[in-house]
Amino acid sequence: MESQIKIFDSPQLVAKNFAVDFANWVNESNSDFHVALSGGSTPKLLFKYWASNESPATNWANVHFYWG
Repeated sequence: MESQIKIFDSPQLVAKNFAVDFANWVNESNSDFHVALSGGSTPKLLFKYWASNESPATNWANVHFYWG
């Protein structure tokens, strides 16, 4: 995967665009997807977006979360 730098105008747009990229990575994967999450308030916007009706369709059955 080629590295990319993406710049957004707000933290909300960072969370939304990451959720879209994440859904694409998971849905294109043919195996389990393992993710380590940070604690604290850093990922709060992302978690809120994932829980919303606006979040893109993601094959959550293949995703395994670990707290870091």
